[in-house]
Amino acid sequence: ASTTFSIAAKYGSPIVQTHYRNSAKPNDRASPQCRYDWVLQIDADAMLWPLLIDELRRLLAHPIADVDGYRIPFKHHVIGLWMKSMRLYPEYHLRLFRRDVGRFQDREVDAHLVVPGEVRTCKNHLLHYGVETISLRLRGLDRYTRYEPYERFRDVRPFSVSPLFVRVLCVFFFVFFLTRR
Repeated sequence: ASTTFSIAAKYGSPIVQTHYRNSAKPNDRASPQCRYDWVLQIDADAMLWPLLIDELRRLLAHPIADVDGYRIPFKHHVIGLWMKSMRLYPEYHLRLFRRDVGRFQDREVDAHLVVPGEVRTCKNHLLHYGVETISLRLRGLDRYTRYEPYERFRDVRPFSVSPLFVRVLCVFFFVFFLTRR
């Protein structure tokens, strides 16, 4: 079970609860509730690298007027191993944004953040530990493959199961056979 609420309460953080409809809605509802002008959106399975903390403090001490967001490079860890290959490193995500302009795409899963102004890139990493076991990864893949057809249908894009199936098999093959030492 997640300990997010107890951790937030321990530090006196306000808690905004909402009914989960997709990955964008809770974030878009919570962002305006934030106290400060800038929001750092991270998941419970991520950690800030100490050098990233220093970099973010420097950026926020003297914000640039035209910059609305910062992409952060992710270091993904799969079953405890840092994934340096398969285009997983560096993978950049817009995660630091101005509270009043950042919005998440209306998607069931994997909603990306969008800002109207300039986006710059941080040098230091966020550590992402999203895949602890193969069974958890398979559950995640199941969730994504269930929602992706809905997204494509909603966006009126043609959908085929075969690219998803091939992609899952390729990722599995590369992760567990070609990248192991």
